[in-house]
Amino acid sequence: MVVSPTTVVGVCANRLKGRKKLPNYAGSGRKVVVVVELEDEGEAMEPRSLEPLPVVRMLAQAEAFQRLVSSGSVANRAELARRHGLTRARVTQLMNLLELHPAVLAYVRSLRGGVAPHLVTERKLRRLTNLPHEWQIDAALYLLPGFADFMNFT
Repeated sequence: MVVSPTTVVGVCANRLKGRKKLPNYAGSGRKVVVVVELEDEGEAMEPRSLEPLPVVRMLAQAEAFQRLVSSGSVANRAELARRHGLTRARVTQLMNLLELHPAVLAYVRSLRGGVAPHLVTERKLRRLTNLPHEWQIDAALYLLPGFADFMNFT
C-alpha cells in the first residue's frame, strides 16, 4: 500500500471485533483515518471496492488475449505483445494462467475487493501452472487463503 501523509482505510466492523487496538495500516509517522461502515441495525457491512484485484484483472486480460488468438485477430503471441506494449515472455506468463485447474480459475474469478491483494498473487498462481491439474487443487489449498472454503461452498 502506498502511504500518503493521510491515508483513508475502510475497515469492516466485524474485523475489529474483539480487538483493543486498530491494526497499524500506515506505519509510523503517518496519520490514518479509519472508516468503519455499519448498517442501520449496527451489523457490519462488507467493504466496497471499486476495482477488482490485480490478479483478477490479469486473468481477464489473459482471457481477452486468448480470444484474440483464437479468432485469428492476431497471428501469434509475439504480435499480441507488440500490439499491447508487452514482452513475449509477459504475454506467455499471462496466458499460462489459463492452464490452471477450472476450480482454481473459478476461485480467482470469484475474488472481490475485500480480499487483500497480497494474499492471492500472480506469482502464487504461476507456481500452480507448472503442476499437473490433479496436483493443483492440493497446492491451491495450501497456497491460496479461502480456497478450501470456496471448494466446500461449491
